[in-house]
Amino acid sequence: MLGILTGAFVGAGVALLFAPKTGTEMRQQLGEQYRGLADRVGEQTQGLRETANTLREQGRERVQQLTGQLSDRLSSSPSSSPGSAERQVSSTDRFPTSAPSV
Repeated sequence: MLGILTGAFVGAGVALLFAPKTGTEMRQQLGEQYRGLADRVGEQTQGLRETANTLREQGRERVQQLTGQLSDRLSSSPSSSPGSAERQVSSTDRFPTSAPSV
């Protein structure tokens, strides 16, 4: 965008220096060029807005999808099931030894 605007201003300046037109004609031509440039900038801006909105919606959908997947994984994991704290197994049950206790 900055390049387009810079080019438009430089082009307008060069046109003023080398144009054999009267002031009124030159102002008319510059006005037309400015309006054309303003229209193009407006179209580009609108296109960028639409692209940004599309990307925002895609991102929002992806976040919702990932949140749902994470929620499903958390609810299906055995450590998060109700009563899991009550079912803890002692270390002697997990690792039985044949040696007598002292």
